[in-house]
Amino acid sequence: MIFMIRLHEEQEIQAAAIALDVCLVRVGQHWRALIPASLLHTREMNASMKQEIKKGGRPPFSRRQSRSA
Repeated sequence: MIFMIRLHEEQEIQAAAIALDVCLVRVGQHWRALIPASLLHTREMNASMKQEIKKGGRPPFSRRQSRSA
């Protein structure tokens, strides 16, 4: 399920992230990715995925996620 939320204040963005259990990646002045917080704490989150996120990209779906989607 994908949610798109338009928020302007950084405090609103942080509150929404906590409520939706997501981690936000900020690149410059823009929020570039929403990553499920649970993904960041799994063994599936390897170094190359973390590097891609730091660059503002979107991590590839894991096998577990693609089956459930």
